[in-house]
Amino acid sequence: MGTKIKQSAKLDIYFMAVLTVVFLFVACGRKEEKEISSFSARQKTGIYKIALSPPDAKRGSAVTASVKGADSQDLSFKWTVNGLAIEGVKGSILKYPGLKKRDNVQVIVSVKEAGEFISEPLVIANSIPQIQSAKLIPQSPKKDDNIQTSVKVSDGDDDEVSLSYKWFVNGETVFGETSDTFRGSAIKRGDKVSVVITPSDGEQNGQAITLYAVVVNSLPAVSQNIAANISNSFYTAKINAADPDGDALAYSIRQGPKGMTIDSGGTISWNISPEDKGPHSVVVSVSDGQGGEVLVPYTLSIQLKEKQ
Repeated sequence: MGTKIKQSAKLDIYFMAVLTVVFLFVACGRKEEKEISSFSARQKTGIYKIALSPPDAKRGSAVTASVKGADSQDLSFKWTVNGLAIEGVKGSILKYPGLKKRDNVQVIVSVKEAGEFISEPLVIANSIPQIQSAKLIPQSPKKDDNIQTSVKVSDGDDDEVSLSYKWFVNGETVFGETSDTFRGSAIKRGDKVSVVITPSDGEQNGQAITLYAVVVNSLPAVSQNIAANISNSFYTAKINAADPDGDALAYSIRQGPKGMTIDSGGTISWNISPEDKGPHSVVVSVSDGQGGEVLVPYTLSIQLKEKQ
């Protein structure tokens, strides 16, 4: 009899121990389930779809949160940037002057009687550099004129912007020319010169632009020093000129005393008579046959010695 009582007592203790273990297991399971459910409610939108736009938001952009599946009157918003709450912003639009490239933006949406839901992070994108203005100097180059570029750029992230250059003459790439200046010795009249300029901030290239120029005719180069001589009442003078484009030059007397002439080499001739005494204005034209003309004005004075 005593033995049976002891066995029954052991069974009761064993049964209670099993119940205790089962209870603890169920209790722990419910606690863990509660924690997971709370975490999930904060991380997953469930029936609510939260979207941040624009998807390519950049520094200075306003980020807007939209929530599908809920009444807008039941919503409140908390914004975070890189995990830190942004104070003073309660609405669905974030306008934050401190927003910069690579920042992570999220919004926590509180839905009335449903809890809090958090959006996927929106990463602030790089601002692509831009060319604000550009021109060639000179805009109408001549042979031997170095062609320079003048470019103004901007970058929304204040990144340092570098420029790359690719030069062309008559549509053909000029290899080795990669600077902002093109050698004038490589061009001649009529050549079509272009350059493609591309901005870069080290992460992305901006929109390239192309500038164009046509090499124009060069004016004759004329020396202002005129060598003149009078011998036996005969006046001669030489106009020294050359054409940068290699054009043949033509000379003519636009203004001068009667009888003055100039030959194809630029030598002026004039037979002086007694009545030619005094000052005379002379204008010589030097032209290249391509629309280029230079006028050379000068004054000469004739003094005759009286016979004794």
